[in-house]
Parts: sequence; C-alpha cells; structure tokens
Amino acid sequence: MTKGSVKDRLYKDALVTVDKIFESDRLSNEESIKELSDLKTQIELRINLLKEIDKGNDDERIL
Repeated sequence: MTKGSVKDRLYKDALVTVDKIFESDRLSNEESIKELSDLKTQIELRINLLKEIDKGNDDERIL
C-alpha cells in the first residue's frame, strides 16, 4: 500500500468521523463543538508534523 492510499483512507475516515459527530443525536451542540474542536486540533498537529517531515526532506535534498 502506498503512502498516498493510506493518507486517502485516513482522510476519508476523518470525513466520516466529522459527519458522525455533526449528525449525532446523542451529543448536544456544545458536545459536538468540543468533539469537532478536538478533532481539528489533532488534524492540525498532523499537518504540522507532515510539514516538518517535508521540510526535513527538502533540507536533505539541498545537502
């Protein structure tokens, strides 16, 4: 399995999670906002990690 396909699958899983939180009858609006906010934080952390990895790869190419 290539990196792209793993990332694609994770992206689709994240979208499903967002939809489930948004449409959940068991969560109040406040709870949904908190859940989505927590998910956003996790996504931002992973984006920053990927940026650092790419930056490291770019630095290696320069050397």
